Amino acid sequence: MYYETKRAITENIYKKSQPNKVVLLVNARRIGKTKFIQKFLKKYASKNVLKLNGEDKDDASLLSKRSVSNYKRLLLGIDLLVIDEAQYQKHWFHIKINS
Repeated sequence: MYYETKRAITENIYKKSQPNKVVLLVNARRIGKTKFIQKFLKKYASKNVLKLNGEDKDDASLLSKRSVSNYKRLLLGIDLLVIDEAQYQKHWFHIKINS
């Protein structure tokens, strides 16, 4: 059952990964989200991927200037933006999740 669930979740994420869309991967700590991202990115090996880490100060500074021109410059030629550990940079996002 575990592997069937894992496969269904993986297929759902691949299906929802469309241009100009956001997919949030949220779960408990130390459950394998980063490993999943690494595996997921193998599918995009031929694409231009920008992978940022919210724990890295240099990466954090790239998104600290919240302007359209900064985002356009940063994402020029990028097919996929991945932000791992984004929860460490809460000011990047204004998302309210109701549970």
